[in-house]
Amino acid sequence: QLPELVDECGTDSLDGIVLFDQLGRLEQPEDLFRAAETCLKPGARLAMIEPGISLLSLPFYYCLDQRRIDFSHAPLDNRAARHGQPGNLATASHLINFMEHRIDLMERFPQLHSVRQEWLSILSGPLCRGIAGHSLLPESFLHPLLALEDSLMPFIGRWSASKLYIVFEKRLPSD
Repeated sequence: QLPELVDECGTDSLDGIVLFDQLGRLEQPEDLFRAAETCLKPGARLAMIEPGISLLSLPFYYCLDQRRIDFSHAPLDNRAARHGQPGNLATASHLINFMEHRIDLMERFPQLHSVRQEWLSILSGPLCRGIAGHSLLPESFLHPLLALEDSLMPFIGRWSASKLYIVFEKRLPSD
């Protein structure tokens, strides 16, 4: 579907792209970055909220999500499907956590600059998703829990978060 997006939108035509939980579903994530680099106007942004695989969230994702989690190959190419599953839930975490993959991304897509990486949701995400669509967290506890998570995130986010917020900005080659 991404080649069609590029054909439809044209070069330098979009003000922004917002995605939620899509990068790990793609067989070839590099197609998304190629489309973003082509379609975004200079100064426009690609914003994504993706699964964040951390020490604490790994068991939740492993047990409750049917998608594959694989750190054994390059994250921009998910064609090495295991168990017949294309995509890789760990793609975003793999790109953010490992310098060699960030460098690979920057070299392949020099106009896309990472402007923000933030770990989100320690317990609020998994508890709100709950079981069979029913939240395990009473609504009255949500705001205090979010406030607590916000205060802890700078210190323990990388090891405990369940989501990643990533923003790339398209810049001209001379920027």
